[in-house]
Amino acid sequence: MRERRIRVGTYLLGSMRFTVWANNKHGGSFRIPDDGPAEMIIGVPGSWPDAVYTLLHEALEASMMELRLRYSAVPDYANDQAAYLFVATHELFSEAVARVAYFLVPVLPELAKAHKRLKK
Repeated sequence: MRERRIRVGTYLLGSMRFTVWANNKHGGSFRIPDDGPAEMIIGVPGSWPDAVYTLLHEALEASMMELRLRYSAVPDYANDQAAYLFVATHELFSEAVARVAYFLVPVLPELAKAHKRLKK
């Protein structure tokens, strides 16, 4: 299946500005290049709760990364791109969640529109 992608918008997550994209693939990802805009890609081919789960997962991971709460597993001989450990005090976890809440409020209505368009 050919990827179809819709630009959802650009939003602030903590101090990072993300351009959010929706596509017709499963899963999600984000990237924060040294020399360009940060992007978050949210797969929305399934149900609306699946799309929200993917957005929440990527946003919380990005927030925890910015707060330096994400660590790479070492050694990682398998080079698993998902081999991360998150460590946070309750206060820092609350900060990460608060940042995500402020991010989600404007994103969700626009992601819902993209979800509907990609389901056609």
